This record gives sequence, structure tokens and C-alpha cells, in this order.
Amino acid sequence: MIDLEKKYTNKRNDEIKLSHIDRGIVYGWVNLGIDWYSHQWDKKTGKVLLNAPDVNDLIEVKPRIKRTVWMNVNKDNVYRYLNREDADCAHFDDRLACVKVEIDCEEGEGL
Repeated sequence: MIDLEKKYTNKRNDEIKLSHIDRGIVYGWVNLGIDWYSHQWDKKTGKVLLNAPDVNDLIEVKPRIKRTVWMNVNKDNVYRYLNREDADCAHFDDRLACVKVEIDCEEGEGL
């Protein structure tokens, strides 16, 4: 189900702006680099209407999560910190390593 509050693209990763929904049809524009072209999509499926190529079907763009965390690795546990300083201040005598972890994933990935 298409939601005007969400962000969408297509198979070519073109910028898409949705305008409104009326009677099960989503109205909006696709930026093809030179100009914006109007399109219509099915509200339930996001499939483009009016014999346009399916490359213009809507694909939801999910927000990305990007952050760095530091993990104190002990013999029996792992503890997460938002920065190296906190990890060093909280380290235990049995700390085996302090590992920097770069997280870059789509929201909901792995759930």
C-alpha cells in the first residue's frame, strides 16, 4: 500500500515526488534528469499505470542507519558504547578487545 508520507524511487533510482491519491490511483512525477514527467500508480501495488514501462513501478526507499559503536569484548560478554572514550572508561580487568563497529544498513534489515 502506497503511503504519501514515505519516500519512493523506481528501478532506475530516479527521484519521485508523489502528489496525492484519488480513488485508488497515486499521482506524481518522475525526474528523468532533463525534466519531470507525470505518472500514475496503483495505490495497492505501486505498479505504474497507462502502459508505461514497469521500470517506473514504485520502490520504497527505507531510511538508512549509519553509526559507529565500540564494543568491549570480555570472556563471557560484549558491551556496546557510543564512543571509544566511554568504552575505555568502562573497561573491565578481563577485557580482551575493544572493537570499532561501523553500522550501515537499511532500517528493519535482519528483523
